[in-house]
Amino acid sequence: MNCKIEQLPLISAIYFALLQTGYEFYSLERDRRLNNIIESYAGTAAAPPFFSKVKQNTCEAYPYWPRAFILETAVFYLDKDMDGFRDYDSFQRRILSAANISAEEKDVFLWDWITDFPEALKQVIHSAAFDRYLKWETEWLSEQDSRYCDELRLLDRLLAVCRKNDHSSCQNIRVILCPVKCVYSSDHHIIDGSFIFTSGDLRIGSVIHEFLHTIVHPVIQHEISLIQKKRYPDIDDSYYLDGSQAGYENAFEEYTVRALTDLVMKQGNIPDVHTFLEQLAIT
Repeated sequence: MNCKIEQLPLISAIYFALLQTGYEFYSLERDRRLNNIIESYAGTAAAPPFFSKVKQNTCEAYPYWPRAFILETAVFYLDKDMDGFRDYDSFQRRILSAANISAEEKDVFLWDWITDFPEALKQVIHSAAFDRYLKWETEWLSEQDSRYCDELRLLDRLLAVCRKNDHSSCQNIRVILCPVKCVYSSDHHIIDGSFIFTSGDLRIGSVIHEFLHTIVHPVIQHEISLIQKKRYPDIDDSYYLDGSQAGYENAFEEYTVRALTDLVMKQGNIPDVHTFLEQLAIT
């Protein structure tokens, strides 16, 4: 697969804008030097008011979920000039079908708000302050590619192991890093046959975790009768959404993926997902 670290300026622009509105999660598990550099770019531009509404109160652990993720997804559906969405209907269907986003988080207020995203992002992209930041980020990413050379080779091997159970159409793996994004906030997007991982740092376990979601999710949907309405160890309440069946499915998926990630990282192997899922469901 030959994974490499990449930059996606449109996603960088989202987090640069959030930095201007008080986003503080960049500092977690960062060294002081890097935090000082990131902080030097805070307050250097007036972010469009649109971005102040990314932070909500539906997820206590990370109040930027799910709107920061939704904006990341949206960039893949913008037209090249950022004058609007090139395929708004497909974008909306993707978000509405996301099992890990509650009904409240994708109600009419989301869609009324999201219409202003192309213009707001365009303002950030064309600002001189963001241009200065992006030049620094480009240098930082070049350093990460060299720093994580061994880790990237290991990631290639572990992803190959995971793909033994992969029934998805993902033919390409992309690792997108943005130093402002929280290192604990890892997301993935499936776009045109590519698995796109986004985070604030390269953590192999996080990439494997996100990739395993693409394998486990369809299996759970096929074995829906196995899902029990119970609480799983160390799974935050936010995963249960509104307590519906979909919420318990989401929590069980997270529980399964965490357990599989541990196995892959410790043993360098992966069991049959169907069998593993059945065993977890009855314990």
